[in-house]
Parts: sequence; structure tokens; C-alpha cells
Amino acid sequence: VFIRVGSRVQLIMEIKSVFVDFLTFVILPLTILIYWILHRRFTYWSRQNVPAPKPKWAYLAGNMKGVGTSVNFHTRFVKIYNEYKMKSPAVGIYLSAIPTLLITDPELAKIILTDDFSSFHDHGSYYNELDDPLSAHLFNMEGKKWTKFRNKLSPTFTPRKLKMMYSSIERIGQDFIEFLDKFANNGEAFDAKDLSMRFTCDVVGSTAFGLEVNCLNGNEQIFDITKKLFGEFDFNNFSFIFKFIFQDISRLLRLPIIQPEVSNYFTKLLSFTVDYREKYNLKRNDFLQMLI
Repeated sequence: VFIRVGSRVQLIMEIKSVFVDFLTFVILPLTILIYWILHRRFTYWSRQNVPAPKPKWAYLAGNMKGVGTSVNFHTRFVKIYNEYKMKSPAVGIYLSAIPTLLITDPELAKIILTDDFSSFHDHGSYYNELDDPLSAHLFNMEGKKWTKFRNKLSPTFTPRKLKMMYSSIERIGQDFIEFLDKFANNGEAFDAKDLSMRFTCDVVGSTAFGLEVNCLNGNEQIFDITKKLFGEFDFNNFSFIFKFIFQDISRLLRLPIIQPEVSNYFTKLLSFTVDYREKYNLKRNDFLQMLI
């Protein structure tokens, strides 16, 4: 195939022209728009004259940079609280790119949690009830759905009913102590976080599902699934940040917060347990039994 030099030069010039137009009329306006949106987000508290630590724009971390990897939520919040508790009754922070008010005055917190609680029950968390049913739990739900669900669950959390689960927790706690004694008697080091997670898995499995999951004794399957579940909530994960900030768009795109593998595992586990109990008329002193 032969192409004349003049035609070749003309083609290159046209490609350059299209590229320049694309940069000028698409990329540049889009960049300016994104910058303007982020600037508005990260200057919200300064415009409201509310004291706030300077947010980090990098990775849209806000005041949560490092949370989930090098520090945890508690440590970060305590640091901000101690810094501002004597300066202001409240301090503005940024959970990723979402402006959030952290209350530092006990009396103001009491008013919000009692007299004005009807206006502050939403937590602003992302959930997708249609594609990810497990994410639509009481902590994430909002508005009328939250009120309806809370009224349904409240009777199951009475002191008398919660005491019914105490024996299971006490038994697993004793197993935990005996497990730690093995390390102590042998003078061996152990991973405290790993053992604490295994203990928590055993307690939740017994009190919520009525199952002996035995993570302390080496049941790795459910333990690995649980680690994947907790690994979803990381403010250094771009996917999590996107869903946290653009919640309506994420629901439109049908994005789950929990991996389908994890969600399907617990959904099947719950369905199997309920069917088994109903089939054999079994009853246990656990949370699931209160809901059946």
C-alpha cells in the first residue's frame, strides 16, 4: 500500500488536532470539575467556620489516611478528640471526602443521642439492599427502614434474652483461656490479633447462628471468609472510597460492599441453619432463635 507524503502529513495533523480538541474540551473541563468538587468537599468545614484538622487530598483519604493499615479508627478519632476537646464542642472531620461532625462535648452528645436522636439516627454508610442484602443491616439502614427494623429487633435485646446467650460466651471464653495457657506454659509467642479474631468468630458463630465453628481449634474455612469480610472496610481501598462517597451512583451500578463469595457463604449458612431447625424442631438459646 502506497501513501503519498502529503496525505500522510495531513493525517498526522488531523490526529493531533483531534487529540488537542479532546484535551481542551473533555479532559481539561473534566479535571477542573473534579478539582472544584473536591475543593468544595474539603473546604466545607472552613466555610461553616467549624474547626477542623487539615484533610489529605491524596487518594481522597480526608482525615482517614492510614486507617485500616497502619492505624485503626479508634486511634485516629481519639487523637482528633484530644486535640480539640478543650477548643470546641464539636470538630469537623472528613471520612474520606465526606464532611462529618465529631462531637467533643458530653452534654451536646447527650442531647443528640436522646432529645434529638430522631434527627441523627442515620450513619451515612453505603449499603446495597438489592444486590448485597448482608450490607443492609441495622447500622447502615436509614430513615423509615431503620425505624421499622429497629422496632422489630429491639425486643430481642432485652437483658433477660441476652442473658440466655451468656453460657455460650462463657464456655468459649474458657476455651480461649485454656488455649492461651498452652502458649504461656510453653513460653511461646502468639499473634494476639489472630487469636482475638478467632475468639470473636467462635462467639458470633455460637450466639448468632448457633454453630460450633471452632476457629480456635483450627477451622480455617470460616476464619478465612471472616477475614475477607473485615478486609472490605479499608479507607485506603479505592473501591471502598468510591462507594462511600458516590453512594447513589454505586447503587445504580449495582456495586456490592461485601464480596459475593462472602455474602453467598453466610446467606447459605443462615438458610441451611433455619431450614435444619424448622425441619427437626430444634431450639437453641441464641440470637437466630429469637428471630425465627
